[in-house]
Amino acid sequence: VIDRIVQRHERRTLKVLECVRKKVSTPYEISRELFPELAHEHIYLALSTAVGHLDVLEERRHVFAEQTGGVTYYAPIPA
Repeated sequence: VIDRIVQRHERRTLKVLECVRKKVSTPYEISRELFPELAHEHIYLALSTAVGHLDVLEERRHVFAEQTGGVTYYAPIPA
């Protein structure tokens, strides 16, 4: 069971990386990409999920965050 959870987490982390590689994105944009059908009242959970995966990707040095006008954008770090 734990292995499946870890694998699902890794797949979602890779999906977030794909999103950022396609387009510099905010956590909100990524959350809408991950959960396009999500009801608006659950957006906080989706944002939390997106930020968690972005934190992992920052730790792995795959993306970096930059603030512009009070908004955080994530971009890929070139390999």
